Amino acid sequence: GAAFSDGYGYGYFDFIGTSPSQATQSPLEIAGTDADPAWYGAREGMDAYVINLPNGTYDLTLRFAETSGGVLAPGQREFEVFVEGVHAVRALDIFDRAGFATALAIPVTGVVVTDGQLKMVFVSSMGRAVLSNIAVTAVVLAPTPTPTPTPTPLPWPGVRITSRARPIPT
Repeated sequence: GAAFSDGYGYGYFDFIGTSPSQATQSPLEIAGTDADPAWYGAREGMDAYVINLPNGTYDLTLRFAETSGGVLAPGQREFEVFVEGVHAVRALDIFDRAGFATALAIPVTGVVVTDGQLKMVFVSSMGRAVLSNIAVTAVVLAPTPTPTPTPTPLPWPGVRITSRARPIPT
């Protein structure tokens, strides 16, 4: 479960990263959302992010907002995101896609966790990768229905098999 939740219904997980990164805070008004506090904090400069979760299938929403005073135009920050080894987000330039201080949500569906950890890898080509928050939703798969057996047809259509008892001669 989440490490803690806020009054907006967002749950937060402990960060488990593999590189030095920086937690940032920005009290800017974030356009495109009514839950600004969930977007105030961000993790910047990480190369990986891991969330401990039970094995299963999940839908994610990766949420980004460009709030750094050092990024004021397209082309100043660009990175890739891999989720469980799958190239989920290509050449992400948040400023180019959404502008400054504007929410950008990218869905990643059908993510399968098999080892108790949801793993994300970030590869920067310009600037440092940044992530504002993540929504994680467990996918409940409907059980596969049991097929109804169908009678096997006789190999000779139209032939009726009957049985008559005959007395056994003595």
